[in-house]
Amino acid sequence: MQCERILMDKEKHVQKGYFYIFLDTNTLMSKASPCDIFTTDLLKNVLLLRDFIERYFPSTKEMKIILPEMVLKERYQQKYKWLELDIPRTINLLEGFFENKAESRDIRHSINDNKANLYNIVEQIGAEYLAKNRIETTKPCDMKHFQTIIKKSIMNEAPFEKNSDKGFKDTIIWFSIVDYVKENVIEDYVKIILITHNLRQFNVPELCEEFRKYTGYEITCIGFDGGKSNIGITHPEFGKLVKHVLKTSQSDILQAIRLSYFKLHDKVVIEEFRADPLPINLAGLFNGSRSIYYDNSQNERVRENALRILKNLGFNTELVKKNVDVSEIKPAFIYVSLRDYKKQFLDFLDLVIHFDDGTEICVDYPEDQFSILKYYETPEDFQHSESRYIVQYLEELGYSDLNPSMVYFQVESIVRDTWD
Repeated sequence: MQCERILMDKEKHVQKGYFYIFLDTNTLMSKASPCDIFTTDLLKNVLLLRDFIERYFPSTKEMKIILPEMVLKERYQQKYKWLELDIPRTINLLEGFFENKAESRDIRHSINDNKANLYNIVEQIGAEYLAKNRIETTKPCDMKHFQTIIKKSIMNEAPFEKNSDKGFKDTIIWFSIVDYVKENVIEDYVKIILITHNLRQFNVPELCEEFRKYTGYEITCIGFDGGKSNIGITHPEFGKLVKHVLKTSQSDILQAIRLSYFKLHDKVVIEEFRADPLPINLAGLFNGSRSIYYDNSQNERVRENALRILKNLGFNTELVKKNVDVSEIKPAFIYVSLRDYKKQFLDFLDLVIHFDDGTEICVDYPEDQFSILKYYETPEDFQHSESRYIVQYLEELGYSDLNPSMVYFQVESIVRDTWD
């Protein structure tokens, strides 16, 4: 509490900054949590960042998180379709529990009745989540933009793709953001940020200039991979958002700094960078790629880089210099998830390295297939040979301190070809 009061006293005369963060659809899709509508690592950390700003910078910063109306509808429809696909299989599984045909019919009717109301249920759950987390939504874009949208479509102007008519939903999202800003943003010191998977469509000079003419404000587009890619907080692009929002005047709130790294080829990759009481992992601030070249003094260099990053953001690092902990993490085991594809072959679902501190890193895997016969008929031989192959592959990627005994296989028999 004391550091909060000190910070508020120091910054109460500083001009207040307002941050409007818009999120595109694919930034809200998670392979790890397919039953969630909105929850992704990215959104969780954006919410943590907002809550931290509200607690420690109430007089100098304000951050709003907004979903365009089209994004909202897309997510509801995607989730509705995902759930709808499982209903026939669920009915068949439940009917197997009942010997009495009348009871079986009752359960089928009950589920089908709920299916008719399924979209409304999805909407209700989504609305509750948005209200609980204080996430705003835009209105549909004004019909006055219709002629401009048609022109953009015909001329293949951004955010429509070049030489294509793809981009209608992106254009609707774009103009709903324009309308929101025109109607709601009145402050002088403003940062408007769009987090999107479709950076190529949105981060176009002509489109950004168009936004400025419509609204009088600049817009910054930050790109994240969506869908099956990992969009956690250590993503290189997240550092751009953190820098925009955390930049402050000299602040004395830091209490301790903790960093961990692993070795990859001739580099050290920063996996975690914590600066208490900041609530998020700041690893994305390390040169974007989170890596520095390895040598015998890497702990000291990591320490100095961390202090410099925080100082450049405006935090006073003098009082915390002696309380910086830097440690190396090493692989503990390797988890390999394979798909049994219709009893024909095995192929990769996931390849994850688990480190001794609990860190998990998803690794790109080769486009290889495994012998399903060998797996089922000679599991020990399969484990022996394929574990060595996995270790060799990871070593070629630059990971070290590995051995075949670390590798654990799991085979999934029922897996969708598409996850959302």
